[in-house]
Amino acid sequence: MAGGQINTIPLVDLRDKAKDPEAFAKAFGAALKGFGFVRLVGHGISDEIISEADEAGRRFWALPTATKDKYASGAYGPDTGNGVCYVRNGEYALSSTKVDVKEELGINGASKAPHSAIEMLNAITEVPDLGAKTMRLYEKFEDIAKSLMGSIAVYSGESERYFDDWFKERTAYMRQLNYPEKGNAEGHLDFSMLTLLHVSDDGLKVRSRKGQEFAIGPAKGELIINGGMQLDLITNLDIRSSWHWVEADRPRTSLPFFLHPMEHVVLQPLPKFRANPPANVPSYFPPRDENGLYAITTGDFNAMRRKEIYDKQQDKAKARQSLQDQLAI
Repeated sequence: MAGGQINTIPLVDLRDKAKDPEAFAKAFGAALKGFGFVRLVGHGISDEIISEADEAGRRFWALPTATKDKYASGAYGPDTGNGVCYVRNGEYALSSTKVDVKEELGINGASKAPHSAIEMLNAITEVPDLGAKTMRLYEKFEDIAKSLMGSIAVYSGESERYFDDWFKERTAYMRQLNYPEKGNAEGHLDFSMLTLLHVSDDGLKVRSRKGQEFAIGPAKGELIINGGMQLDLITNLDIRSSWHWVEADRPRTSLPFFLHPMEHVVLQPLPKFRANPPANVPSYFPPRDENGLYAITTGDFNAMRRKEIYDKQQDKAKARQSLQDQLAI
C-alpha cells in the first residue's frame, strides 16, 4: 500500500462487545482517537446483503446517461431535501476548486412520504429492486452505527444507552457512489457523527494522526469506520475528524453511511471532555465562551456545513481551505 501498510490501521471485532462491553469501548475509542480510521469485523452483515445492494447500484450506474439524468432534477434534485437525489460530477470539497468526478445516489432516511427514500428508490423503475436491496443494507448499517455509538458513550464515561434518544428516529444519510476510471473525491472531513463504509476496490486514501498517508482497500468481511465533525464536538477534540480522499485508478463503487443525531439534539462537550478544552479548534467549531464551551443543535450545525459546501459550488474560484485550516493543526 502506498504510504503505509493496511495492517497498521486498527482492527476491532464487534463480537468482542458482547464478551466485554467496557473493553470493547476502550479499544474502539482508542482506535478512533489514535488513528482516526478503524477496520471493523464481526459486524454481522452478510456478504450477500452488501453485494446485492452494490450490484443493484451498478445496474443503475450502467443505465444510459440520458436515463440517469431523468433523476437529476425535479424531486430527485440535490437541493430538494427529499428522500433520494442523483448527482453526477457535482460536488466540491472545501480543500479544492476542482469538482469531484463521481456519481451519487444520496439517500436521506429522515425523509417522510410522499417523498420517502424507499418510495423514491422504488420509482426508479429501470432497477425495480434498487429500493429493497439498498434500504435493507441501510437498516443493517443503522443498527451497527447505533451499537457503536453505545460504545462511544461508554468510552466517554456515560451509560451505553446515553445516546438512544438522539437516534430514536431515522436520521442517517447513505450514498451509493460510482467512480469511473480516474474518478476522485478531493480531501475532506465528514460532518456526520460516525461514518460506516464498504468499498469495492482500492482508491481510498487516509491520513493518520502522525501525518502518514495510507491506502485502504476492500477486505472480506470488513467495514471501514471513521468519526466526523459532530463527534469532534461532543468529545471536545478528544477524537478528531479524519482526513481522507479517493483516487480511483480503475472504476470502483462505495457504500458510505453517515449517522446524524436528530436535528433538535444539542451538540456540546460531554462531561468527561469539558475540562482542559483545546487551545485551538477547527474553523467548523461554534463560538466558545470563556471556559471553552459551546452548544449548537445538529440541525443548525448541518445547515452551516451544507451552506459552506453549496457556497463553494456556486463560487468555484473561492479560496480553498487547507488541511491545517480545517483541522487547526
